[in-house]
Amino acid sequence: MNGSAAFTFFQNDGKSYGFIEENYKCLDNLIDTVMKAEWARTSLSRGFVETAFFDWARQQFPTAQSSFSMELCDAAREKVTTVEVWAPIANMEVEKGFNFGPIRIESITASVMDNLCRKLPLPPLGKEQEFGQYVEMLRQNFQGYAVAIMSIDAEPKFAVERAFQIAQDAVGLLTFFSPAAPAADIFSPVALSGAEYIPTSKLIVMHEGDFSHNEKILPKDIGYWRLSMQQISKLNSDLLEVAGSLVLLEDLSEFALAVRTSILIHSKGLTLLSPKDRLRSCLSALELILLKHDMEPRAHSIANRMSIVLSVIGANGDEVKKTIQQIYWLLEQPQRTELGHRESELISIFTAHSYNVLNVALGNARTFHSKVQFVAEIDRMGISRQ
Repeated sequence: MNGSAAFTFFQNDGKSYGFIEENYKCLDNLIDTVMKAEWARTSLSRGFVETAFFDWARQQFPTAQSSFSMELCDAAREKVTTVEVWAPIANMEVEKGFNFGPIRIESITASVMDNLCRKLPLPPLGKEQEFGQYVEMLRQNFQGYAVAIMSIDAEPKFAVERAFQIAQDAVGLLTFFSPAAPAADIFSPVALSGAEYIPTSKLIVMHEGDFSHNEKILPKDIGYWRLSMQQISKLNSDLLEVAGSLVLLEDLSEFALAVRTSILIHSKGLTLLSPKDRLRSCLSALELILLKHDMEPRAHSIANRMSIVLSVIGANGDEVKKTIQQIYWLLEQPQRTELGHRESELISIFTAHSYNVLNVALGNARTFHSKVQFVAEIDRMGISRQ
């Protein structure tokens, strides 16, 4: 309209009505205001609020008899319901279920799968074979694996989106306790079902007058996670509880948010194949909680503070400093096809150090309110030890 983009969302007496671009920006600001309310932020999507506004405008045109806020509340009361969402976890098995923050980790056993399949509607006449194939596909993809179960009070579409995000973050935090987390040479394939990834190489090798197809899995050691009842009981219950409290963003302190992000970055690194990429992930996680600000010298500050933290739990501070300095030097070197034994050993030591520091940060997630407080306490400990 007059050279501006326009959006029409209803007609009246044969005329089209809607917004030009500037009007639409105002609607976006209105949705921002709605989302400041916690109940709306955790129960409604932006699309739901937008649709409610369009419905209200159509019904009230040309003169509003009731406010949009009341219309939105009525629409929310009608649509918001309790939705139970199951998010299967690939490459993770549990013998016994346990709670992790707002979710429950359970096993999709054969009996659980039978109960789910009984809830499916009967297939149409003549579609029995396709139905059987579908049920078999469900069993192959999910049976035997773990599942994250949560209840969400929200409008159904948003409940699914929110549950997916919660489950994704929960799995990232939970993976911090997997066998792959403290080890540099174990690749973690644990992820929400459908997002799992194990890198492979597929090559065509040309010979004289012939060729061969070469295909192999690239990680040498894959950390499939099988949690027996005994292993569950051995997990650090205190740290597991703290990690579970970080699943939801609401009411977290600035330091708790930093710890949460650090662990998620660390867990993401477990899915990277390149040792240097994994190193960068570890360093990013450490820098997020050990640097007061971006202007601090990274290698010097990280080496000093890691040496202080780890010396408290028995490590040789000078050796820790030396390892961190070598790691920063290693990252600056040109990429090789394969690392030597010395570099691999250095990365293994550094990875274990990183994991231990993140454990300390996680254990203090409720103690400190800000990252500056946490770092200041580390520096104070360093001065007192001199």
